[in-house]
Amino acid sequence: MANSLGHSTGVAIALRHKRGYAVNEPGQIDLARAAPFRLGPIKVEPALRQVSTTTVSAETLEPRVMQVLVVLAAAGGDIVSRDELIRQCWDGRIVGEDSISRVIARLRRLADERGDGSFRIETIAKVGYRLIGPVSPVDSPAPRGLASAAVVVAANAQRSSSAVWRRSSAGAGAAALAALLALGVWWLRPAQPVPVAALYVEPFAISGVSADTVETLRSAILTANVPAKFQAIAGRGSAADYRLTGRMAQSPDGVTVFAELHAPGIAAPIWTPQVRIAGNAPMVGIGSQLALAARCVIEGAEEPPVPKPAAALAAWASYCEGNNKSNWDADELVDTLRAATKADPRFVSAQVTLASILAYHIMHNGGSDPDRLRDEAMQAQAVAQKLDPDNSNIYLTQAMLTPLHDFTSRQAQIARALRARPTGWGDEWNVQGYFLVSVGRLQDALDAYKRNLAILPGNPIITMARAETLTMAGRYRQAYPIFVDDAATKPDRTRIDRIWLTAAITGGDWAMARRLVTAVPDDQVRAAMGPLVAALASGDMRAAHAAGAAFEPIAKDSASLSALTVMALAWSGHDLAAIDAAERRFRTVGYNNSLGSLYSPGFASARQTPAFAALVHRIGLFEYWQSSGHPPDFCTAAQAPALCAQLGRRRTAG
Repeated sequence: MANSLGHSTGVAIALRHKRGYAVNEPGQIDLARAAPFRLGPIKVEPALRQVSTTTVSAETLEPRVMQVLVVLAAAGGDIVSRDELIRQCWDGRIVGEDSISRVIARLRRLADERGDGSFRIETIAKVGYRLIGPVSPVDSPAPRGLASAAVVVAANAQRSSSAVWRRSSAGAGAAALAALLALGVWWLRPAQPVPVAALYVEPFAISGVSADTVETLRSAILTANVPAKFQAIAGRGSAADYRLTGRMAQSPDGVTVFAELHAPGIAAPIWTPQVRIAGNAPMVGIGSQLALAARCVIEGAEEPPVPKPAAALAAWASYCEGNNKSNWDADELVDTLRAATKADPRFVSAQVTLASILAYHIMHNGGSDPDRLRDEAMQAQAVAQKLDPDNSNIYLTQAMLTPLHDFTSRQAQIARALRARPTGWGDEWNVQGYFLVSVGRLQDALDAYKRNLAILPGNPIITMARAETLTMAGRYRQAYPIFVDDAATKPDRTRIDRIWLTAAITGGDWAMARRLVTAVPDDQVRAAMGPLVAALASGDMRAAHAAGAAFEPIAKDSASLSALTVMALAWSGHDLAAIDAAERRFRTVGYNNSLGSLYSPGFASARQTPAFAALVHRIGLFEYWQSSGHPPDFCTAAQAPALCAQLGRRRTAG
């Protein structure tokens, strides 16, 4: 049997039997024996658990995800039942529906982000799944086992002076952290190229914890998506290596990890984190959290000049740990960075990170003395620029320090960053994407996010930003599997659920919206959302308008003024209140994570009002659209607002 794209069963048979792998054999499949193959433009190497293309560096998949991909590809377009997937990939163990759905969602994301539409995973209701797409063998043999290369965390060809979006899986749910990430605070890599740093992840001791649990965590650390010149290697290192050691102990509410990071030539550990893991928290997110923090500490230690004063390195390690906690605290991070720069003024990463966080404070009208904060940020930035003038993060930080209403100058700073030395992590495209959303250029923003994900596959912050933007662009069905995947793998779902609730309502996914309403943390907002969702789902706009009135006093309280409350007013037809709330949020929160609501389909009615036209004039958007020649995407709609006629045609460049 051939699938709908016409590839023959010969390839499927070869994949089933080459090097000993057979789909019909009992028990769990052996990835080390599975043949490499091509899936459209993607080269799949099961033994390494890696997928790659000719233009994008390799990405390491979770073992279960790779196993399912191999089984589906080997089926030759035939349907694979859920029971068969469980038998082949979960060794016949009892697993929940969410476990399989999460893996399928991850593969669909792979198809979307790397496959360029060349293949897809089709769901056959109440039966199973099948892979539709061109599968072909790879002539060169795959490695026979997981050699040292198999445990290397995916590496970029360049690790230069850079700043990376904070990527902690475990901390992504915190509201303050979400605001910071959306605003564009980036966390820095070393200012100059440094040699590859190898981190040996040694076996952890256990106390009241199963060996399977600790091995799952260790595997998650080794396979975490940290694309830099950074190797995480299973084994015991020597005194000449970086080594991550520790133990896992049972605690009343779950498990606690006590870790130690040892640096070559230093007797005492340079980092000693303690991570408490709730009983139901996924180890993948915890492993990623530890790997990212370790990478941060090591890269700071390796950044020239080496060696650093012990006080500078200790402060930087405190920053790295704090930056990866869900209960993130900006003031504490500022204090650690101040200590690091005081101990070593030549520490470029600490200088630019300090400037970025202070810029975040300024954008939020933070502190009792914003002028002093700005002066401190500018001084830190000036020191970094003198030490490393081609550092693209200098210009990204300057973009943050640009006044909120000056979109044209902000775009110029981002463009300058794109001409500077690349970070190697795609941070320039992150910032570009968030900026483009803020000015209503959603399709261009999706392209910027795609560019970042080509450099940094699986970046949880950018995948969530992409899902949110897809929904605003009317493509909720494409965003749905991203939400499913993130919700299943992140230890803290708070931020994901908040964004997903807005997306589900926008996309008309009422069953999901009803489920997510119960997870809203604010009691007042949750109580008001229930009747509104029920009315919207029934199509009763009179009832929706009545329910929406409850959000007017909620939106007037700065503590509960959020994107969700702004959109609740818009969905329920309270257009003027929605516009007023959107402007107040812009002026108190900042440009990146506050203006997206203006471009949502739910804001369409409000965009037709004179009040909306007055708003975009007041906050500088209309001037940007007019001077740049890039009107917002909503101007291409059939019923575009009247203000679009004043903007003229879109320029083809710029």
